[in-house]
Amino acid sequence: MKGELEVVPKASLCISRPTSSASTQTSQCVILKVE
Repeated sequence: MKGELEVVPKASLCISRPTSSASTQTSQCVILKVE
C-alpha cells in the first residue's frame, strides 16, 4: 500500500474527480500515469 501511494501522486488528481463509474476513474488514472 505504501508503494501505491508513492506511485500514485498524480493519479490522486484523477481520484479527486468523482466519476459516475469507478471504471472511468481507473481509466483516467492510467492516462495520468502515462503522462
